[in-house]
Amino acid sequence: DAHDELKKLKPEVRILVSTEGDVEKKGKPVLCLKLERDPSAFYANIALPTFITVSIVLMSFFSRDGASIASVATGILTLMASQVALQAKLPKTVYITYAGWYLLVTYMFLFFLGLGLTLIERITPDKDMNILDYDGALWIIIAFTVLWGALHLFAFLDYTGFLGFDFLRRMLRVSWEDIVVPEEKIVNGNPIQYIKRLGKPARKALST
Repeated sequence: DAHDELKKLKPEVRILVSTEGDVEKKGKPVLCLKLERDPSAFYANIALPTFITVSIVLMSFFSRDGASIASVATGILTLMASQVALQAKLPKTVYITYAGWYLLVTYMFLFFLGLGLTLIERITPDKDMNILDYDGALWIIIAFTVLWGALHLFAFLDYTGFLGFDFLRRMLRVSWEDIVVPEEKIVNGNPIQYIKRLGKPARKALST
């Protein structure tokens, strides 16, 4: 292993922790390393296929046969098959990544789309009628379509940096201020490190 020699190295830096005015405790150094993954693989392997799959489901509602809950079910099954195949490409973490949240949002989007479609079918008086001909049904489908398109338009603008749009990029990054160990978090000689991940603090105590 090329990193064997690095593993044998011992830290040469020591942190002196003051306890009740006496500098006696010696703690291990806290090293903070911030990494950022290249999002290109996420967009190419997850976001784009998912966007196309759900878009085809939405387009099927405007076909001659009209909307059908079977289209939503087919879309969900397609996403599940794709997710199983993509598990090897997703990072192995104990927390949910933004890719995982994106897929969860997609599942919830299709769930509420199917729920709305089912309710419309139940209140449609003529069972042979295209449900989009029912009052308000067309606008509901259009609202879902606009919502799905707008969500990905923001993501596309952020990825390309068009017009200087970088809101999502700045929002999803962890700032250095969030990984600094405050002095008041040093208890009994043990620095307690607070690192924010996905907006939730993760507490890690380092022993001396």
